Amino acid sequence: MIDIYEQMTEHLEEVRLAVDNYPLPKMIAEMITKRKHAIELSELRAQDSISQHLSWGFYHHSMLEHVGGTMDPVIWEMLYQELTKEQDIFSPASLHALMLTVDARPSKMCIVCEGMKETKVDGKTTPEFVALAHDMKLNIEELSPPIVGISLEDVPVINELIGAILGPNHDIFTLMDNAHTGADVSLS
Repeated sequence: MIDIYEQMTEHLEEVRLAVDNYPLPKMIAEMITKRKHAIELSELRAQDSISQHLSWGFYHHSMLEHVGGTMDPVIWEMLYQELTKEQDIFSPASLHALMLTVDARPSKMCIVCEGMKETKVDGKTTPEFVALAHDMKLNIEELSPPIVGISLEDVPVINELIGAILGPNHDIFTLMDNAHTGADVSLS
């Protein structure tokens, strides 16, 4: 019988072959083009005004600190969603378990896969592979302990996060009590 990590690795190899050099969906390519154009205009405005004042330079610097480069987590999520519509082999979990970059040159506009993310760190399963095992409907109890776990000391912080996402009437206990995922999830 193939071990759970081998099953995930075999699946990701298929996904890697399918996604490497895959053209960016039109909506994502257009967003990246507009984003790059906005950053370029901000940079030009900063350069044009630098001899008179620093306002646009600070604005441009602050913008780059907040948005980063071509891709940010929101655009990655949108890319995952678009790709799942295009091919059944793509799922957010399988795509997130790969080291993906984007070639945003106008002549290319494609996804580049640089390999698979680490399955374990210090003998513990990485979050990407806990999610992938769950997504593939594998028995997650066969995984090594996860890197990310919940201890009693973490409950207040987790409750604050859950409350911020779902509202003040939710906490870890109501979330677990109301979970509709069945008995296939355990907290470490």
